[in-house]
Amino acid sequence: MIRSRSLIPFTLACALLLVVGCSSSRLPTLTSDDPSAVIGTYQIRQFEFEPDASVLEEIDVLEYVNPDASSLELTSSRDFVLTYRPRNGEPVTLTGTFSLDSNKVELAGQREDVGQYQDILLDRTFYLHHQKPDVLWVHTKKQVAIEELSASYDGLTGVEGTLRLELVQTSSTAGGR
Repeated sequence: MIRSRSLIPFTLACALLLVVGCSSSRLPTLTSDDPSAVIGTYQIRQFEFEPDASVLEEIDVLEYVNPDASSLELTSSRDFVLTYRPRNGEPVTLTGTFSLDSNKVELAGQREDVGQYQDILLDRTFYLHHQKPDVLWVHTKKQVAIEELSASYDGLTGVEGTLRLELVQTSSTAGGR
């Protein structure tokens, strides 16, 4: 009995080391000096807005934005190109710069494009997390004007909720801009 009790702390320590060892991926830590870990082209995998108000259903933004014609390109010169195509509209191309902070990528678009970001419920400056290889994502509480997505939401401004956006890397090279 004494022998088995002394094994409990040892077993817990081994289990903790195993979990920590397994959870550490080959994901490089982002540094402001080296953007190579995130350079590439990304496609939208998930883009949803879940209003806090129970009378409104979750909104799949991909019903309004064609994911096959939408992408984010991060370049070695720390520029980005965000392209999206509304389902019944012309393609929109937005540009800006990005910086790195810990495991976050901060994207800062051009001031004159603020309305086009709002059309897809994004801010002109926003963060994406990089905590999984080849994936950039954000889940954030925010207030949006969902009327920007569709006339069916006319008059719905200042709606509180959670925005979930996830992008998957499809190419690890980005035009070298």
